[in-house]
This record gives sequence, structure tokens and C-alpha cells, in this order.
Amino acid sequence: KNYELLDVPGFDSPIKEHRDAGLQAIKTADAFLFLTNGQQPSLTQPQIRLLQEIQENHFEAMQRAFGIITKLDLCQTPVTYQDHYDKAFKELIEKKFKPEHIYVACPRLQILNKNTEEFRIINRKIHSFSDDLAQGFERSKEGLEKFIEYELPKTHLKQLTDLGQMRLVRHVLEGLDKIKEKQFLPQNLDISIDEYIKQQNIENWDQVYYKHIFQPTFSKVNHWHTTIITKERTKFIDDVKLKFHNSFVDLTKDFFKEIHQIEHLVLETHGYTKLQLNAHTID
Repeated sequence: KNYELLDVPGFDSPIKEHRDAGLQAIKTADAFLFLTNGQQPSLTQPQIRLLQEIQENHFEAMQRAFGIITKLDLCQTPVTYQDHYDKAFKELIEKKFKPEHIYVACPRLQILNKNTEEFRIINRKIHSFSDDLAQGFERSKEGLEKFIEYELPKTHLKQLTDLGQMRLVRHVLEGLDKIKEKQFLPQNLDISIDEYIKQQNIENWDQVYYKHIFQPTFSKVNHWHTTIITKERTKFIDDVKLKFHNSFVDLTKDFFKEIHQIEHLVLETHGYTKLQLNAHTID
């Protein structure tokens, strides 16, 4: 529940895209299951290459690895079972699997109907071999759930801490290499680097203050001042325009609503010229 399971191709796939997809899935997964055949305790070359690739290129990947030994239910005797189990377990330990993350399971038993004869035969057989094999499937699920709930957050935190420490150390070493290349420090320095830097700062305080304190601060202040003034002035002009527009519309809305009979008023104007057909006077 609430888990997303992804089945990826094995590293023995002849298609490079399949192998790359498998590695990418392992890199991004919270945990991954590595299944090995208990009938062939020794890992195959593709399996060994996959584990080498994981350990070399994916940070702390083996902390999230779970080894599942399968097909031990096919052994004929308890002695053969124990021999194959010991060999498979030992090889997984050598490949950096954590002992508490290694389980033995019989997946075939999980898909059979409990009322069938085949189920009863296999069930009796694996119980005669080991309780670990009989309960391995449930124990592996419980171990995985416990890891995701309790161990995974601590694993993520440790990964971030170690990764940050590794990057910090790398940057410090690179900085020291650049200092040595450019000979910022005198040869055969008889005091610590920190003391030497303090001494240089005291001797060159005027230049240090102007270049590294005053000038950067003044530039930031000037940029801030110019930016604020420009923004505020633009905002003020926009506000004035909007206020004038709103006030003009509010004050003239009644004027535009009134209807003036200009033509009627003009025609009502009285004069002698109104009573004759031409513009010449009667005289």
C-alpha cells in the first residue's frame, strides 16, 4: 500500500537502453530488491557488473539494497539447502549487502492455492528446511516496510550530510590548489594561513575597506535608491492620471445626460430679416 513497485530489466539485457533504465531506476528509488538464484549460489558476471556499477556511481546505494535469495525450495535435502544458502548469503555480504537486508523466500508458494496438493507438499518441504524460508516472504516485506518508515529518513539525511561535506572539502582543496598556482601565499610561510590573511588585512586596510566594503555597499544602495525612485515616480504619475480620469467622468456625467435644443433656440431668434426672403433690406 502506498508503494510504487518498478520491475526493471536485468543487467544481462543485450539492449543498452534497458541496462541504463535499470541503473537510473535504482538511483532514484528509495530501496531496491536484488534477486539471486539460490540454485546457483555464485553470482553471474552481469549481476556482478551491476553491483559494481551501483557502488561506483550511486552514492550510498547499498544502504538501500535488499538481497532476496530465491529457488532454495528446489533443493532436495536440508543439507543441500543449507549449503546453497550459506554460499549465497556469504557472497551477498562480500558484495556489501547489509546482513539484516538479506532474506530467503519462496515466491512460488505465494501464488498457489492453499487448498491444493502442490501447496501442501511445498509447504511441508520448506518447513523441514528452515523457518526463515517458510516465513521469508513475510519477513522481507516487514523488513522493507520498517526500512522505509524508520531507516530511510536517516539514510536520506546522512546522504545529504555526507554529500555536502564531500563537496565542501572538494571546494576547499580546489581553492588551496588555485592559491598555490597563483602564489598568493609566500613560500615557506611560518605562520598559519588565517594569521597571514589577518596580517595582510591590517596592512592593507584602506584598500580592503574601500574595495570590499564601501564600494560594494555604495553600489547596492545606489541601485536600490534609483530603482525605488523610478518605480515610485511612475506609480505616482499613473495614480494622478487615474484620479483625474475618474474625477472628470464623475463631474461631467450629469452634463452629458442633459439634452439641449440648440436648433430650436436658434430658430426662435426674432429680427426683421426673418420676415423677408432675401438678405437685402426693405429700403
